[in-house]
Amino acid sequence: MTKGGAPEAEAILEETLSLRAADETELTASLFIGDGAAASSPAVIVACATGVKRSFYAPFARYLASRGWRAATLDYRGIGDSAPKDLREIRQAPMQAWAEQDLSALVKELQQRYPQAPLGWVGHSFGGQALGLVAGGEEVRAAAFVAAQSGDWRRWPKRHWPRLWLFLYLLLPLVSRWKGYFPARALGMGENLPEGVARQWARWCRQRDYLMYGEEAKREKRAERFAKIQGTLRAYSFSDDFFAPEAPAAALLSWYRGVGEERRTHRHLKPQDLGRRSIGHFGPFRDALKDTLWREIADFLEQELQA
Repeated sequence: MTKGGAPEAEAILEETLSLRAADETELTASLFIGDGAAASSPAVIVACATGVKRSFYAPFARYLASRGWRAATLDYRGIGDSAPKDLREIRQAPMQAWAEQDLSALVKELQQRYPQAPLGWVGHSFGGQALGLVAGGEEVRAAAFVAAQSGDWRRWPKRHWPRLWLFLYLLLPLVSRWKGYFPARALGMGENLPEGVARQWARWCRQRDYLMYGEEAKREKRAERFAKIQGTLRAYSFSDDFFAPEAPAAALLSWYRGVGEERRTHRHLKPQDLGRRSIGHFGPFRDALKDTLWREIADFLEQELQA
């Protein structure tokens, strides 16, 4: 096994995990264990974007495991195998529960299984926002944020403002209230979302400070939680990504003020930088980038986690 990537022939053990969050919500996760993983080998959480099943990240998680690591993915409540048959059964579930309850349960599980393993994080979109809200997030030594951003719509180029305003002030909250969930699948926007998730997401995006908004005491408490993160951070954004442009991605990175500027880096890339015509919001986790972006992310994590 070399730093540049592991042999394809390495065996990878895949295990389905049944987890229970602190509020008793049942969740489903996947664990990928590389051949030869030792007690001190890294454990990396791949945290999903909004409305995306954990299965989408399985190829990337297997790639990380192929380096002799462990990698874990999770379906948030209301998504994939963690969803009830009728989303209206959990219509009040808020988006913050994905971080405070669901991802926190996965962190706890990995810490109990592998107490000697350094903990890494790869957060896609919401998965990068979530780290600062996760119980145990301060144990993460290194995190790569991929197409992750502050959701304040005013940070987008002004030409997109009318479209974003209609979505955040009308479509997302009103349709969710009417249906009891948001029918994202019918709109080609991923998996359907519980009403509470959709409405809180819209409410956050309408605020200048996104999920940091609120009365002073609440803002200070959230800021303190993000400041507890001490691990090295690297953000990636892409020039053709509508959902996470350069400015919102940079704004997210600034929330983690407990990490010195010298350990917070931002890589804004064009598709041509990675030998592609397009990347967009979901392209970073497609295996066409295995030998470029995936390798770079894994090398970054390896340098920080195995230092």
